[in-house]
Amino acid sequence: MRFSVVTAFPDFVEAYFKTSVIGKAVQKGLIECDVVNPRMFAEPPHNQIDDYAYGGGGMVLKAEPLARAVDFVKSPAAKVICLSPQGRLLNQALVESLATEQHLILVCGHYEGVDERFIQAYADMEVSVGDYVLTGGELPALIVVDAVSRRVEGVVGKSSAVEDDSFAKGMLDHPHYTRPSVWRGLKVPEVLLNGDHGAVASWRRRESIARTLSRRPDIVGNAFLAPYIEKGVYLIWGDASRVLGDEAGLPEEVVIKFLKNIISVSERAGCRKVILLLKEAAIRQKIRILLSRLAKLEAECDEYAEMIKVVPNMDRAVSWIKEKEKSSPYMVAITSENKANRIHWDELKMRILGFCRPVAFCYQCKAEDMVGVCLRNPLGVNDSGDIFSGIISVAVTLERIIGLEKKEVPIGRDR
Repeated sequence: MRFSVVTAFPDFVEAYFKTSVIGKAVQKGLIECDVVNPRMFAEPPHNQIDDYAYGGGGMVLKAEPLARAVDFVKSPAAKVICLSPQGRLLNQALVESLATEQHLILVCGHYEGVDERFIQAYADMEVSVGDYVLTGGELPALIVVDAVSRRVEGVVGKSSAVEDDSFAKGMLDHPHYTRPSVWRGLKVPEVLLNGDHGAVASWRRRESIARTLSRRPDIVGNAFLAPYIEKGVYLIWGDASRVLGDEAGLPEEVVIKFLKNIISVSERAGCRKVILLLKEAAIRQKIRILLSRLAKLEAECDEYAEMIKVVPNMDRAVSWIKEKEKSSPYMVAITSENKANRIHWDELKMRILGFCRPVAFCYQCKAEDMVGVCLRNPLGVNDSGDIFSGIISVAVTLERIIGLEKKEVPIGRDR
């Protein structure tokens, strides 16, 4: 991956590219970093890159020297990013998307800003690193380089170190300790010293949740919660016979499309299993045969049969989850009935994070069967007979409460 920084202060940036993790990544050839000074492309004899603002005010970077500098380093795959307080706020989702690009050109503003015409003509995106004022765009540019570089394979020694970072999944990281085990009377938590990796993972998960809820509850709304629900997430599709049974008259290819879509949505939400309630044994067998055939025909579908479980009723579904997880699931119903509870999405997120039990999202199940909470169908309609509208209802609910993994922010012309 290549980073090009356009700045009037190249010494400031070049020193960073020779230091620590970034410096080692450059030496190994994992990333390429170059710096270009717009003064090299300004008109002699003074090579001036700024001028007074029209209408009064301070000095503004001129469009032409910046344009020439960008043209000098631009590759066919390059994306031009202007660092600006007016830009999109940098977060982990944006970092993940930027990391998929081949070449980022980071244009550092200075003084009162950049001639708007350059931004209109060249910028694919404007990015801000926070709601505060800095002297120039050099520090923000380096923040972007640092954050994005960590997502490049090999830059950070272990991939797990990146995956477990604060904000990697939307939550704060757990506390860290090293030797000695007692420092000035303060002890390392005993669970970290006993060698039980499962207990350590559970402790870290709980500490991450507690730290986020106490320090940054505002970020929970956009977090991907599945890795923090210790007992797992499940989806139960109630009375699936109504839409998958023979009486529905659906062609086989439509049923296969339904199975592919509901599995895809559930996997992105981190669900461990999709449970279909099918009363008739013949229909359950039909679904199993379709999944087996699908796994043989399409290599990418070889795990589909493992993702779907078919049972005759809700009692069997709940007892199976309870047996699997050694704990009763907290039931969240998605219903078109008028018995839905009034509960804010964020409040439900907090409630789920506070439980040490599995969570089962139940679509088109009777409200009276639920012992947790009933949510109003997010589409606001009764879509019990439309399987694909039902998938949308499930997807919207899972996205709002659990989040969907690997959300990507499209990188393109903002204007």
